[in-house]
Amino acid sequence: KLRFQSKLSLSGLLMLQMEVEEEKGNWTDEDGDKQEAVDLVVDLLVSKSEMLEDYFSLEIDAEGYLAAIPLVADKSYVPDMRKLPNFLLCLGHDTDWESEKGCFMSIADAIADFYSAEMTCVSPYRNPEEGKDEELEALCKEEEHTIQNVVFPCMRTMLKPSAKRATDATVVQVASLERLYKIFERC
Repeated sequence: KLRFQSKLSLSGLLMLQMEVEEEKGNWTDEDGDKQEAVDLVVDLLVSKSEMLEDYFSLEIDAEGYLAAIPLVADKSYVPDMRKLPNFLLCLGHDTDWESEKGCFMSIADAIADFYSAEMTCVSPYRNPEEGKDEELEALCKEEEHTIQNVVFPCMRTMLKPSAKRATDATVVQVASLERLYKIFERC
């Protein structure tokens, strides 16, 4: 588990995301009161908190505060906390709570999306013609370091694709160290 120093209000985080959704045009006044929607999601997540903690290490207390999130990779990789409000909204809104398999899959998808890295340096919105920004360059180096030293090693040791994924080109082995040694031995 990745435990927060102080608990975070689900209501506050969800309201932040509702504001974002409204700015994107995904929520209008015709959809109803945002606070009511937030309260429904908070109540749902609190009611499912025991299951979320048991299976996913997502700790939500009875008062609607988030105490911990799952740690799915190395402790040195912390997900982008700017995505936390969206993650919580996805848990409350996009999870199929009626079907056991659907529930687990949709929660796993939400966690995967939360932990996925947003690459600032390869963003389609970044203009390479613009002058170099020191803050952006530092962020790019940090992202590159995280990918090389956390994500790739985790994939090498923890990624175990199913037989279907290994044969349908979802996961493709690019190189094999053993094969490379054999090739270079011939040279």
